[in-house]
Parts: sequence; C-alpha cells; structure tokens
Amino acid sequence: MRRAEICVFDEQEEEFINLLANSGMNKAMAKILVCVALSKETSGRDIEIMTGIKSSTVSVMLKQLREQNLIIANKKNIDDGNRSVFYYSLAGTFEDTIVRLEQKKLSETSKYMDQIKKVKKYAS
Repeated sequence: MRRAEICVFDEQEEEFINLLANSGMNKAMAKILVCVALSKETSGRDIEIMTGIKSSTVSVMLKQLREQNLIIANKKNIDDGNRSVFYYSLAGTFEDTIVRLEQKKLSETSKYMDQIKKVKKYAS
C-alpha cells in the first residue's frame, strides 16, 4: 500500500482558487491549476493526492487546461523505461498564465457585450 498525504491549501492559495472560481473557472480546475503552479512539475496521480479530487475529474480538467494552453504535459519513463507517466507544468510563468486567463475573459466579455448591443438595436 502506498502512503499519501492530502495537501491543504493555505489561506492565500484558497483565496486565489476562489477568485478563479468566481471569475468563471470550474473550482476543481482552479485547484488543479494552483496545484500545478505550486508544484512546478507534478504527475496526475500526485495532483489527485494533493487536491483530493478523484482521478476521472483530474484527467478531464488536465485535458481542458492543456487545450487552453495553460499547462503542458511531458512524458517521462519510470521503472527502468517499462512504464511512462505524464508530468504537468505551467505553459510559461504564472504571470503568463494569468494574462492568458485575462485575455480569455476579455474575449468572452466582448462577445457578450456585442450580443447585448444587437439586442438593444432590435429592441429600439
């Protein structure tokens, strides 16, 4: 049996997770993103252990974060090369990640505002 610990985010990390969640990011995804940022490079299994999020959810969230170019995955061989594991890290600095999230939210907001303007145009 493998012994593991679940990490508890400190107050500042929890606040950051909540800010990401309040800005529209899934809370599990926010936890995973903060976990990867703090760990520099970590496996999916370690993310599960550190966050307490189940395996299937971690896998889905990691895929979405990769698709958004927020994290990258590096395949590494372990156990004398017979088995490989993906290790995840931020796709750039933490500041770069925040800028990408900001740009995404600005784009979404701009599209929403354009739709509101069209509705106003038809309403008048």
